[in-house]
Amino acid sequence: GWKASAGRWAMRQRQWVFLLVGAIVYAILMRRQGSFRREKLRSHSLIANELTRDRSARLGLNCRSIASEMLNGAEVNEESLSNIPTPQIQSVDGVSVSTAAEQGGTDRFFSISKLRSVLDDLKVNEASMSSDLLGIPLHLSRQGLTEKSKKLLEDLPPSPVFTLFARILEIPRPSFQEDQLRNFVRQMAVMNGWWHRTDSAGNLLIRKEGWDPDVAGVCLQAHMDMVTIADTSSTHNFSTDGIDAYVDNGWLRANGTTLGADNGIGVAVALSMLLDSSIRGPIEVLLTTNEESGMTGARGLSAKWLRSNVLINLDSEEAGRITRGCAGSFSKVLSWVPKREIPEKKMHYISMRISNLTGGHSGLMIHRKIPNAINVAARCLLEVMNEGNIPLQVVSFDGGDSLNSIPTRATAWLAVEKSSQVKKACDIIQSKLSLLQAEELSRSSRSLSDDDLLDPTTKARTWELEIREENRRGKTNHLLTKEDSRKFAEVLLRAPQGYIDVSRDGHVDSSVLLSKAHLDSQSASQLDLSFKARLSAELDEQKIDEYIADYGRLNDLDPQPMRDFYRGWTAPEDTIAVRSLRRAYRRVFKQEPEMQKVHGGLELGLIANKYPNVFCASVGAEILGAHTTQERLRISSVEHLSCWLKKAIELMHHSRSSSNSRSSH
Repeated sequence: GWKASAGRWAMRQRQWVFLLVGAIVYAILMRRQGSFRREKLRSHSLIANELTRDRSARLGLNCRSIASEMLNGAEVNEESLSNIPTPQIQSVDGVSVSTAAEQGGTDRFFSISKLRSVLDDLKVNEASMSSDLLGIPLHLSRQGLTEKSKKLLEDLPPSPVFTLFARILEIPRPSFQEDQLRNFVRQMAVMNGWWHRTDSAGNLLIRKEGWDPDVAGVCLQAHMDMVTIADTSSTHNFSTDGIDAYVDNGWLRANGTTLGADNGIGVAVALSMLLDSSIRGPIEVLLTTNEESGMTGARGLSAKWLRSNVLINLDSEEAGRITRGCAGSFSKVLSWVPKREIPEKKMHYISMRISNLTGGHSGLMIHRKIPNAINVAARCLLEVMNEGNIPLQVVSFDGGDSLNSIPTRATAWLAVEKSSQVKKACDIIQSKLSLLQAEELSRSSRSLSDDDLLDPTTKARTWELEIREENRRGKTNHLLTKEDSRKFAEVLLRAPQGYIDVSRDGHVDSSVLLSKAHLDSQSASQLDLSFKARLSAELDEQKIDEYIADYGRLNDLDPQPMRDFYRGWTAPEDTIAVRSLRRAYRRVFKQEPEMQKVHGGLELGLIANKYPNVFCASVGAEILGAHTTQERLRISSVEHLSCWLKKAIELMHHSRSSSNSRSSH
């Protein structure tokens, strides 16, 4: 009996051991399954490292998009490469590649050899898919730049930001013409395996998954277009020509044109953060279109596109400052159809062009009372009529370049009855212009602050005047009547402009600028006066709108409805975006950053309205003279911004990863 009992006891022991071992194996398998899922999310970064070592594997990375298309049963062609989901790779150069398209849910397998055969069919150049040491594809790095850009980079600190910015400078990108830059960035996204999409407004969103699945993402935002202003002597074509940049005593500036550091340097910094393999968390980069001419990109942005709930705008222009508020804005047009006549006798015609005035940003520099070329031209015309007693008649007029810029030039066609009046009118205009410039030089030298003295736009510029008699025989000339010619000049002279409301701390709360004035020479053409109004978030836009409209009605001008309105934006100081930027600045530079609100416009006013749960802030490199041909970028501030931003992203990722871990426990 005791032997039977011992046998039963031994059997029970074996059963308990089997159960215990089974439980341990089950726990290990479940743990490994979780690890497998996490490893799968990290695979993109791990594969990217392998790709830099193995040439054939690198070819595999660029096959991912094609594989995804094949998985979804779509036809593959070169044009579709930039608009397809980015899969994840489970194996690089093994027997199979596991892909998971964003909208698919099942892993499928394709051999590398089959993907290579697809590439052969498409005649894709394998050499173009390799990467340089910076992680930028070779044809997008210094090896693909023009000789002029390579020479420029020799004068700049070695940095991926400047390498990217040199390429951006080569790409024409006026407002509404950002296609080339968008394609450049999309191509870069394809080569690096980043998810990317373009929406109906032309905005481009890039998403780089992080290697830590517990870390939440951060979005960096900049705009692709630039203000396009050139000196009178420049033959630059912004639609076809790149920017001719050079280094000048620690500053980067352009030859006779705007530089486009607003906001090209922001685009370059954002892309450099994507290329930085040491940043562990996911990053989104949002590049918007047409910021400088209506912000149509930000207006058309989908409210369900972004995943991140922290967004850092890179369009500020002061180093070491956190922008947590900006002005709102709208544009308004006043129209008037003046009376015209066809002269019964021979008239003498004068062509007048005033140019090379200082100019400046219509919001950030409005407090400086910088002369407006439209206003200056009107004062010259009235001087001829009043002091010269010459019955001057206007044929056509055009002044201003951009709604966002203080006008630097104005052109007019004028008519007088006698040949002797031509020289007299020209002399009066020349004398009046010289007097106005002398007054401006005297005023500005007395009112400049220490900060203003550093700004190149405050330096004296020699105003230019081209005035001569022109032969218009054979042309039907419709002249404004003498009465309406005088009224025309007075309307331009008295048009509202400058700041309206100022806060107790001296900050401009609201302002209006006459940005453009246009009158054709056709018989029924109308005068259009275009105004740019800016106001703080707490002010009523209707008040400013009525202020402009009342001026129009008093002078028989027809007020058009306000256009392109967006409300100002203000962020609290205790958001994760502001806190992380402040902590990062203290850690990197051992001092406290300045906080500011600006009277310029930022797209955050529109983005924050679409994403009320996204915490926003803005930073940037130091740019002086934005929206003028004196625009320049302080070179040292670029590295300053990069270090600051990288540390801030790290802190945001870390703090939010920690909060996620605590909430999961």
